[in-house]
Amino acid sequence: MTNEFRLNYAGSTYKDMCVTVEDIEAAIKNLKKNKIAVADHIVAEHVIYCHPCLIVLLKLLFHVMLLYGYVPNDFATGIIVPLIKDKSGDLTSAEYYRPITLSPVISKVFESVLVINCGEFLSVNDRQFGLKKIQDVIMRFLFCTM
Repeated sequence: MTNEFRLNYAGSTYKDMCVTVEDIEAAIKNLKKNKIAVADHIVAEHVIYCHPCLIVLLKLLFHVMLLYGYVPNDFATGIIVPLIKDKSGDLTSAEYYRPITLSPVISKVFESVLVINCGEFLSVNDRQFGLKKIQDVIMRFLFCTM
């Protein structure tokens, strides 16, 4: 058994979800600069300052991935790094750390394109704040102080 991922798109046809060059440009625009490269040795700056033909190639790649419901195994690889929650706490205790995963840049672009196209159909747990767009800072503060 392989560890490959399959996309299960419930739409009537692939035309319901079409990746555009504009979607990829928007996803690339949202990449954060000055981040470490993972196993593929590609950093955001490589993609941000690339020749425009790469955007067309990514469009073709993402189109084929969605058409055949296949995501390369390398898109699921990452490096898990512990991040300190509270520097004033006991740094020898695991409670003061949270794990983050450093993912490949092209994988991040693909995920962003999916959110652009399917974001309205995705839901996140109410206790998840880190990956949500800032909507209501007061509600977050109230939730954390309850």
